[in-house]
Amino acid sequence: MTQASSQGPIGWTVTFKVKPGKLDDFRRIAQEASRAVRAAEPGLAVYAWLVGQDKTTVRVDLWFTGPEAALQHLQGIAPQKFLPQALAIAELAGFEVHGTPTSALEKALAGFPVSGRNGEIAGYVLPPKA
Repeated sequence: MTQASSQGPIGWTVTFKVKPGKLDDFRRIAQEASRAVRAAEPGLAVYAWLVGQDKTTVRVDLWFTGPEAALQHLQGIAPQKFLPQALAIAELAGFEVHGTPTSALEKALAGFPVSGRNGEIAGYVLPPKA
C-alpha cells in the first residue's frame, strides 16, 4: 500500500461516539478546532464535522491538497490540542484512510488507530484559490 508519492487525493474520516449529554461540548470543540485549523493549515481543503441523526455519532471528513498538507495536519494543533479534548467526552469509533499515502505519511499514520483503508479509483481535490 505504501508508495513513494501519492497519485491522487488523500484524506481520512474519523468517527466519534459522543457520550450522552455531551454533544454541545463536542460541538464547541469542533467549532474551535475548525477556526484554528483553517487559520493554520491552508492545505486542508475539506474539514467537515457532521453529526448523525442519532445525535451521538460525529464524523469528521478531511481531504488534503497533498501528502505534505496531510503530514502538517498530523503534526498540528488538531491532534495535539483538540483530539485529547474530544476524547475526554467521546470515544474514537473509526479512522478510515482514503487514497494512497506516501511512505512518510504512512509512517506518521502508524501512531493512529486506523480501522480501514480505501484505495483510490478516481477523483480530485481542488487546490485553494489564490
